[in-house]
Amino acid sequence: MGSNATAGFNTEGDHPGAWQPAGSGLLGVCGLAEVPDLLPRRAQEAGAGQDGQRHVDGVQAVLGGRVEQWAAEQEAGQPGERVARADEAGRQDAEAKSPRPEPPSAWPTRREATQSEPPPPERRRPLHAPVILRRVTTTHSGMPQVGQPAPAFRLPSTAGGEVSLDDFTGKQAVVLYFYPRDDTPGCTAEACAFRDLRAIFNEHGAEILGVSTDSVRSHKKFQDKYGLTFPLLADTDHAVAERYGVWQQRKFMGREFMGIARTTFVIDRAGTIKAIFPNVKVEGHADQVLEALRA
Repeated sequence: MGSNATAGFNTEGDHPGAWQPAGSGLLGVCGLAEVPDLLPRRAQEAGAGQDGQRHVDGVQAVLGGRVEQWAAEQEAGQPGERVARADEAGRQDAEAKSPRPEPPSAWPTRREATQSEPPPPERRRPLHAPVILRRVTTTHSGMPQVGQPAPAFRLPSTAGGEVSLDDFTGKQAVVLYFYPRDDTPGCTAEACAFRDLRAIFNEHGAEILGVSTDSVRSHKKFQDKYGLTFPLLADTDHAVAERYGVWQQRKFMGREFMGIARTTFVIDRAGTIKAIFPNVKVEGHADQVLEALRA
Protein backbone atom coordinates (compact mmCIF):
# COMPACT_ATOMS: atom_id res chain seq x y z
CA MET A 1 0.00 0.00 0.00
CA GLY A 2 3.01 2.25 0.55
CA SER A 3 3.73 3.89 -2.78
CA ASN A 4 0.26 3.70 -4.33
CA ALA A 5 -1.53 5.14 -1.33
CA THR A 6 1.02 7.86 -0.95
CA ALA A 7 0.93 8.83 -4.63
CA GLY A 8 -2.83 9.32 -4.49
CA PHE A 9 -2.94 11.17 -1.19
CA ASN A 10 -4.95 14.40 -1.58
CA THR A 11 -6.86 16.61 0.80
CA GLU A 12 -9.18 18.35 -1.65
CA GLY A 13 -12.11 17.78 0.71
CA ASP A 14 -10.34 19.59 3.57
CA HIS A 15 -8.13 22.04 1.70
CA PRO A 16 -9.17 22.28 -1.96
CA GLY A 17 -6.28 22.37 -4.35
CA ALA A 18 -3.78 22.06 -1.48
CA TRP A 19 -2.00 18.82 -2.35
CA GLN A 20 -1.07 17.58 -5.81
CA PRO A 21 -0.43 14.01 -6.99
CA ALA A 22 3.08 12.66 -6.54
CA GLY A 23 5.33 13.42 -9.52
CA SER A 24 3.94 16.96 -10.04
CA GLY A 25 5.20 18.41 -6.73
CA LEU A 26 3.35 17.48 -3.56
CA LEU A 27 4.15 20.74 -1.84
CA GLY A 28 3.98 23.02 -4.89
CA VAL A 29 0.62 24.52 -3.92
CA CYS A 30 0.04 23.74 -0.25
CA GLY A 31 2.01 25.73 2.31
CA LEU A 32 4.39 23.53 4.29
CA ALA A 33 3.16 25.06 7.53
CA GLU A 34 -0.19 23.30 7.02
CA VAL A 35 1.26 19.81 6.64
CA PRO A 36 1.66 19.00 10.37
CA ASP A 37 -2.04 19.82 10.98
CA LEU A 38 -3.25 17.91 7.94
CA LEU A 39 -1.44 14.65 8.71
CA PRO A 40 -3.22 13.85 12.00
CA ARG A 41 -6.60 14.80 10.52
CA ARG A 42 -5.98 12.56 7.53
CA ALA A 43 -4.90 9.73 9.82
CA GLN A 44 -8.08 10.13 11.90
CA GLU A 45 -10.23 10.01 8.77
CA ALA A 46 -8.39 6.93 7.54
CA GLY A 47 -9.25 5.24 10.82
CA ALA A 48 -7.33 4.28 13.93
CA GLY A 49 -5.02 1.37 13.87
CA GLN A 50 -2.36 0.15 11.56
CA ASP A 51 -4.01 1.29 8.29
CA GLY A 52 -4.22 4.89 9.39
CA GLN A 53 -0.72 4.90 10.77
CA ARG A 54 0.71 3.34 7.62
CA HIS A 55 -1.04 6.01 5.56
CA VAL A 56 0.57 8.80 7.59
CA ASP A 57 3.93 7.06 7.52
CA GLY A 58 3.78 6.85 3.72
CA VAL A 59 3.16 10.56 3.38
CA GLN A 60 5.99 11.38 5.74
CA ALA A 61 8.29 9.12 3.75
CA VAL A 62 7.48 11.02 0.57
CA LEU A 63 8.03 14.36 2.21
CA GLY A 64 11.47 13.20 3.26
CA GLY A 65 11.83 15.53 6.16
CA ARG A 66 11.00 18.67 4.14
CA VAL A 67 8.51 19.85 6.77
CA GLU A 68 11.21 20.08 9.42
CA GLN A 69 13.59 21.77 6.98
CA TRP A 70 10.98 24.37 6.05
CA ALA A 71 10.20 25.06 9.70
CA ALA A 72 13.87 25.62 10.48
CA GLU A 73 14.26 27.99 7.54
CA GLN A 74 11.14 29.86 8.57
CA GLU A 75 12.53 30.49 12.05
CA ALA A 76 15.91 31.58 10.69
CA GLY A 77 14.35 33.88 8.06
CA GLN A 78 16.05 32.03 5.22
CA PRO A 79 13.15 31.52 2.72
CA GLY A 80 13.07 35.20 1.79
CA GLU A 81 16.81 35.22 1.28
CA ARG A 82 16.59 32.11 -0.86
CA VAL A 83 13.94 33.69 -3.07
CA ALA A 84 16.06 36.83 -3.37
CA ARG A 85 19.08 34.74 -4.34
CA ALA A 86 16.99 32.91 -6.97
CA ASP A 87 15.71 36.20 -8.43
CA GLU A 88 19.23 37.62 -8.57
CA ALA A 89 20.52 34.47 -10.29
CA GLY A 90 17.70 34.63 -12.85
CA ARG A 91 18.37 38.29 -13.57
CA GLN A 92 22.10 37.71 -14.04
CA ASP A 93 21.39 34.79 -16.37
CA ALA A 94 19.03 36.93 -18.50
CA GLU A 95 21.59 39.74 -18.73
CA ALA A 96 24.29 37.31 -19.80
CA LYS A 97 22.12 35.98 -22.65
CA SER A 98 21.01 39.37 -24.02
CA PRO A 99 23.79 41.59 -25.49
CA ARG A 100 24.06 45.08 -24.10
CA PRO A 101 23.63 48.03 -26.49
CA GLU A 102 26.47 50.46 -26.81
CA PRO A 103 26.17 53.58 -24.66
CA PRO A 104 24.63 56.59 -26.43
CA SER A 105 27.96 58.43 -26.37
CA ALA A 106 29.38 55.85 -28.81
CA TRP A 107 26.55 56.26 -31.32
CA PRO A 108 27.29 58.54 -34.34
CA THR A 109 25.47 61.83 -34.40
CA ARG A 110 23.41 62.98 -37.37
CA ARG A 111 26.12 65.45 -38.37
CA GLU A 112 28.89 62.80 -38.25
CA ALA A 113 26.81 60.33 -40.25
CA THR A 114 26.14 62.78 -43.06
CA GLN A 115 29.51 64.51 -43.32
CA SER A 116 30.97 61.79 -45.56
CA GLU A 117 27.87 61.53 -47.75
CA PRO A 118 27.66 63.64 -50.92
CA PRO A 119 24.95 66.31 -50.87
CA PRO A 120 21.75 65.44 -52.75
CA PRO A 121 21.48 66.89 -56.26
CA GLU A 122 19.70 70.20 -56.42
CA ARG A 123 16.19 69.93 -57.81
CA ARG A 124 15.18 72.81 -59.94
CA ARG A 125 11.65 73.72 -60.84
CA PRO A 126 10.90 73.37 -64.57
CA LEU A 127 10.65 76.53 -66.55
CA HIS A 128 7.26 77.02 -68.17
CA ALA A 129 8.19 79.92 -70.43
CA PRO A 130 9.59 77.69 -73.23
CA VAL A 131 6.38 75.64 -73.18
CA ILE A 132 4.28 78.76 -73.67
CA LEU A 133 6.64 79.92 -76.40
CA ARG A 134 6.28 76.65 -78.27
CA ARG A 135 2.52 76.98 -78.16
CA VAL A 136 2.81 80.35 -79.85
CA THR A 137 5.51 79.64 -82.43
CA THR A 138 5.40 75.91 -83.23
CA THR A 139 3.19 75.19 -86.22
CA HIS A 140 2.03 72.25 -88.31
CA SER A 141 4.27 71.49 -91.27
CA GLY A 142 1.54 72.58 -93.69
CA MET A 143 0.89 75.94 -92.00
CA PRO A 144 2.20 79.22 -93.32
CA GLN A 145 4.90 80.66 -91.10
CA VAL A 146 5.12 83.90 -89.17
CA GLY A 147 6.33 86.67 -91.49
CA GLN A 148 4.83 85.11 -94.61
CA PRO A 149 1.83 86.54 -96.48
CA ALA A 150 -1.46 85.15 -95.26
CA PRO A 151 -3.20 82.89 -97.79
CA ALA A 152 -6.09 84.69 -99.55
CA PHE A 153 -9.66 83.57 -98.88
CA ARG A 154 -13.25 84.45 -99.75
CA LEU A 155 -16.05 82.79 -97.79
CA PRO A 156 -19.81 83.16 -97.11
CA SER A 157 -20.45 85.15 -93.94
CA THR A 158 -23.19 85.65 -91.39
CA ALA A 159 -22.83 89.39 -92.15
CA GLY A 160 -24.35 88.76 -95.60
CA GLY A 161 -22.54 88.05 -98.85
CA GLU A 162 -18.89 87.03 -98.78
CA VAL A 163 -15.93 88.23 -96.82
CA SER A 164 -12.35 88.15 -98.16
CA LEU A 165 -8.93 88.99 -96.75
CA ASP A 166 -8.60 91.74 -99.34
CA ASP A 167 -11.47 93.58 -97.62
CA PHE A 168 -9.13 94.34 -94.70
CA THR A 169 -5.72 94.68 -96.35
CA GLY A 170 -4.31 98.14 -95.76
CA LYS A 171 -7.23 98.98 -93.42
CA GLN A 172 -7.42 96.65 -90.45
CA ALA A 173 -5.59 93.79 -88.88
CA VAL A 174 -7.44 90.49 -88.75
CA VAL A 175 -7.71 87.89 -86.00
CA LEU A 176 -8.62 84.80 -88.01
CA TYR A 177 -9.47 81.91 -85.69
CA PHE A 178 -10.40 78.40 -86.84
CA TYR A 179 -12.60 76.28 -84.56
CA PRO A 180 -14.00 72.73 -84.95
CA ARG A 181 -17.81 73.12 -84.64
CA ASP A 182 -20.61 75.46 -83.67
CA ASP A 183 -22.25 75.33 -80.26
CA THR A 184 -19.84 72.89 -78.61
CA PRO A 185 -18.46 73.63 -75.14
CA GLY A 186 -14.92 74.60 -76.14
CA CYS A 187 -15.95 76.51 -79.23
CA THR A 188 -18.66 78.36 -77.32
CA ALA A 189 -16.24 79.42 -74.58
CA GLU A 190 -13.72 80.62 -77.16
CA ALA A 191 -16.31 82.58 -79.15
CA CYS A 192 -17.74 84.24 -76.04
CA ALA A 193 -14.26 85.28 -74.91
CA PHE A 194 -13.59 86.96 -78.26
CA ARG A 195 -17.06 88.55 -78.10
CA ASP A 196 -16.32 90.09 -74.71
CA LEU A 197 -13.04 91.57 -75.94
CA ARG A 198 -14.16 92.59 -79.41
CA ALA A 199 -14.39 96.30 -78.58
CA ILE A 200 -10.79 96.27 -77.32
CA PHE A 201 -9.64 94.45 -80.46
CA ASN A 202 -11.40 97.08 -82.56
CA GLU A 203 -9.67 99.85 -80.59
CA HIS A 204 -6.34 98.30 -81.62
CA GLY A 205 -7.43 98.26 -85.25
CA ALA A 206 -8.34 94.57 -85.64
CA GLU A 207 -11.45 92.64 -86.64
CA ILE A 208 -12.28 89.13 -85.45
CA LEU A 209 -13.34 86.45 -87.97
CA GLY A 210 -14.35 82.94 -86.91
CA VAL A 211 -14.09 80.04 -89.40
CA SER A 212 -15.41 76.45 -89.28
CA THR A 213 -16.84 73.92 -91.74
CA ASP A 214 -20.42 74.55 -90.51
CA SER A 215 -22.94 76.16 -92.82
CA VAL A 216 -24.00 79.81 -92.69
CA ARG A 217 -27.36 78.70 -91.28
CA SER A 218 -25.63 76.85 -88.40
CA HIS A 219 -23.41 79.88 -87.87
CA LYS A 220 -26.39 82.21 -87.54
CA LYS A 221 -28.06 80.00 -84.93
CA PHE A 222 -24.83 79.88 -83.00
CA GLN A 223 -24.38 83.63 -83.35
CA ASP A 224 -27.91 84.47 -82.21
CA LYS A 225 -27.83 82.05 -79.29
CA TYR A 226 -24.75 83.62 -77.70
CA GLY A 227 -24.95 87.18 -79.03
CA LEU A 228 -21.75 86.95 -81.06
CA THR A 229 -21.03 90.35 -82.61
CA PHE A 230 -18.34 89.41 -85.15
CA PRO A 231 -18.75 87.57 -88.48
CA LEU A 232 -18.56 83.79 -88.75
CA LEU A 233 -17.35 82.37 -92.08
CA ALA A 234 -18.52 79.05 -93.58
CA ASP A 235 -15.68 76.93 -95.01
CA THR A 236 -17.93 73.99 -95.84
CA ASP A 237 -15.46 72.28 -98.19
CA HIS A 238 -12.53 72.98 -95.78
CA ALA A 239 -10.52 74.46 -98.68
CA VAL A 240 -9.38 77.51 -96.66
CA ALA A 241 -8.63 75.30 -93.65
CA GLU A 242 -6.35 73.21 -95.84
CA ARG A 243 -4.67 76.34 -97.20
CA TYR A 244 -3.87 77.46 -93.66
CA GLY A 245 -2.74 73.96 -92.66
CA VAL A 246 -5.37 73.44 -89.95
CA TRP A 247 -7.26 70.61 -91.67
CA GLN A 248 -5.57 67.76 -89.86
CA GLN A 249 -6.04 64.20 -88.72
CA ARG A 250 -7.70 64.25 -85.34
CA LYS A 251 -8.28 61.57 -82.72
CA PHE A 252 -11.16 61.42 -80.27
CA MET A 253 -12.07 58.48 -78.01
CA GLY A 254 -9.89 56.16 -80.09
CA ARG A 255 -11.45 57.22 -83.40
CA GLU A 256 -9.37 59.00 -86.02
CA PHE A 257 -10.88 61.49 -88.43
CA MET A 258 -10.07 64.65 -90.37
CA GLY A 259 -11.11 67.94 -88.88
CA ILE A 260 -10.10 71.47 -87.97
CA ALA A 261 -7.34 71.87 -85.38
CA ARG A 262 -8.18 74.85 -83.17
CA THR A 263 -5.76 77.54 -84.37
CA THR A 264 -5.61 81.35 -84.44
CA PHE A 265 -3.70 83.60 -86.85
CA VAL A 266 -2.96 87.27 -86.24
CA ILE A 267 -2.65 89.05 -89.59
CA ASP A 268 -1.46 92.65 -89.75
CA ARG A 269 -2.80 95.38 -92.04
CA ALA A 270 -0.31 94.50 -94.74
CA GLY A 271 -1.68 90.96 -94.92
CA THR A 272 1.38 89.38 -93.24
CA ILE A 273 1.10 86.75 -90.53
CA LYS A 274 2.23 88.31 -87.27
CA ALA A 275 1.56 85.44 -84.82
CA ILE A 276 0.21 81.90 -84.85
CA PHE A 277 -1.45 80.04 -81.96
CA PRO A 278 -1.69 76.30 -82.80
CA ASN A 279 -3.45 73.69 -80.63
CA VAL A 280 -5.25 76.39 -78.71
CA LYS A 281 -6.21 75.96 -75.06
CA VAL A 282 -9.39 78.01 -74.73
CA GLU A 283 -8.89 79.41 -71.24
CA GLY A 284 -7.10 82.74 -71.44
CA HIS A 285 -6.56 82.42 -75.19
CA ALA A 286 -8.33 85.66 -76.20
CA ASP A 287 -6.13 87.64 -73.80
CA GLN A 288 -3.00 86.09 -75.28
CA VAL A 289 -4.09 87.04 -78.79
CA LEU A 290 -4.76 90.59 -77.66
CA GLU A 291 -1.26 90.82 -76.21
CA ALA A 292 0.21 89.54 -79.47
CA LEU A 293 -1.76 92.17 -81.37
CA ARG A 294 -0.45 94.94 -79.12
CA ALA A 295 3.15 93.82 -79.44
